[in-house]
Amino acid sequence: EMGTRLAGAAVSPLFPWFFLLQGSCGVVAALTASAWARQQPGVVVHRVRSALAALALTTVGVAWPLAVRVSQLRWDRYSADPRVAEAARAAFGPWHVYSLLLSLVTLVLVTVLMALAAQLPATKIET
Repeated sequence: EMGTRLAGAAVSPLFPWFFLLQGSCGVVAALTASAWARQQPGVVVHRVRSALAALALTTVGVAWPLAVRVSQLRWDRYSADPRVAEAARAAFGPWHVYSLLLSLVTLVLVTVLMALAAQLPATKIET
């Protein structure tokens, strides 16, 4: 149990930076995809990309406060108050699974978006 506790202590401070970076990249991707979809409304791949980028950004927005909740429960499991510790232990597992599943959904969406990078809008390069 001490190993799990140390792992949580080591990883928890990284999450705010992780979600900030993930959200920032998501905003850039969603805005870019949306612009392409508006510029070329007849191209289906651009509309799909825009929808997927918006959905991925939404999952990040939902996952961030969820991760904060899981982090709080992680520390509450070791509370000196036995009632607080027991309640946190009972709640931690399901909330942690929800958080992991949401991160997996985000990862799948980003993977699909990366595959769609093969269909970027054509641009002219003038020399």
